[in-house]
Amino acid sequence: MKTISSNLYVATIVLVTFLLASCQKRDDLVEPTVPATENKKMDDLKVADTFNWSTLSTYTIQVTGYANAPMKVYGADGKLLHTAMLKKDQPVTLLLSIPATEVSVVLHFLGEQTELELVTSPIQLTL
Repeated sequence: MKTISSNLYVATIVLVTFLLASCQKRDDLVEPTVPATENKKMDDLKVADTFNWSTLSTYTIQVTGYANAPMKVYGADGKLLHTAMLKKDQPVTLLLSIPATEVSVVLHFLGEQTELELVTSPIQLTL
């Protein structure tokens, strides 16, 4: 019984010492400062007239296939963006609205993959 009391007494002293030591304020810590800004409201924000607010870019792509088969358009992240049925030697026009951050797409047609750079619109391509 005496061992349990002495162990409890020692544990209590250690716990109280730990709690008191961990609650001390440190004066050597520096509080981060937030730089002063001139624009405090959204109305005060100055944006160039040429700034593009759109998050999408729209491209017109005309594709002509050498066979009747579906074609799939994938983004750089591998996400399916569009599917179209191509007919042999007949152009199909796609109007793609994709994220403005995309710089290229990958076309899958009859087991072949073709990377298409998105630089101008309209784009003409024969597969």
